[in-house]
Amino acid sequence: MKFFKSYYFIFKLSLWGAIICCPIFIVMALIDSSSISIPVRPPYNAENATTLAAYSTATVYALGKLEIHQPSLLQRIVFPNFLSIFDVFRILFWLFLSIPLLLLVNTIDKNSAFRDNAARYLRMTGFIMILFFILEPVRNAYLNQEVLALTEKRFRLLHDFGFDNQLKLWIGLLAIWFSRSYKKATQLQAEQDLTV
Repeated sequence: MKFFKSYYFIFKLSLWGAIICCPIFIVMALIDSSSISIPVRPPYNAENATTLAAYSTATVYALGKLEIHQPSLLQRIVFPNFLSIFDVFRILFWLFLSIPLLLLVNTIDKNSAFRDNAARYLRMTGFIMILFFILEPVRNAYLNQEVLALTEKRFRLLHDFGFDNQLKLWIGLLAIWFSRSYKKATQLQAEQDLTV
């Protein structure tokens, strides 16, 4: 039991750390530098695509690194900066995920594990996972269009960010299923308490 409590405390502390640090990381990412670097590659059907090119607002360097000069606020939020640890979109995901998880942990921490709020927070966690599963392809489509526009259709985004996005869907669906089971268990516990 002591072993479980120590890991439980570490998990709770890490959720508080995420809630406190994520806004700081977002601010740091938004004021990080005057440019963003993204790995790119030529489109499949591109003719005469070079590995080094300069455009009005961006430059493609050797080894396929697109550097956007003076990025807009939207570009800072949506584009992952691969030379920095700060990816605003992913930080927002962890921030929004940490809040219902912390509320869930605090609810379960109370005397009775069967509470209505626990099912609600678990369902919120599932919906946040599914929401970011939906937003990730939209983000990727926007990123590809932006890279094509910035480079006059000579380069495209290198990564598609696929596997961990599908994991979000399955974990989200599992969390929603668990929340329904938890709600039914809460109702059964309430009925049992009334009959006793």
